[in-house]
Amino acid sequence: MSHLFSWMPDWLLETASTPSSSQSSASSSLHRTAILTRAWIARGRLHVTAESGRTCLSPEVLLVGVLSGLVAATCFVWGLLEPQTRIDPGQELAWRWLIIGFSLGFLVMAIYARHVWEWDSAGLRWRGALRSEELNWTALARVGRAWDGQFVAADTRGAKIRWSTYTLQREAMEAAIRTHRPDLRSFGESIRCRTPSAPSKRSGASEITSA
Repeated sequence: MSHLFSWMPDWLLETASTPSSSQSSASSSLHRTAILTRAWIARGRLHVTAESGRTCLSPEVLLVGVLSGLVAATCFVWGLLEPQTRIDPGQELAWRWLIIGFSLGFLVMAIYARHVWEWDSAGLRWRGALRSEELNWTALARVGRAWDGQFVAADTRGAKIRWSTYTLQREAMEAAIRTHRPDLRSFGESIRCRTPSAPSKRSGASEITSA
């Protein structure tokens, strides 16, 4: 399979496989993440008080998207500058799929990076790139963890807001949920994402099960 990637420049392959380079990249990534986090705090994307808050995904998500876009662009440009490296059909196929794969990674991460969560005395809100959702505290019916490991809050209508460990200050948001709805179960448990109004098929079955 190594011949499929023979069109890629040697410096790119060597850089990716060098341990010291990987450690340097990780350190640099952490530094950029810290800088972006401070910038987002200054711009108001990350703001938490005792009564309300606003948060977003970790800058790591955006950095992964940018890195994916750079790799896709590098593969595209190099393939055009060195067409002889794509003569073999397998090399041509690998070149195309690498560009498609990393381009899709950039698109997905760019969409995720726009997600914002807000909460105040009225309820919990989420805004994405294409849609938004709002849950009032009084209508909140379930909180917990879904099958995929994400955290979920759902109301009596079946509307849901999800977040993950990559959500900055998620502990503050979860604390606000507990404060306004102390009667709901904890986040250490998993939930079945079903509409609360739907009758259970088995007597005594609960929509919240222990993890």
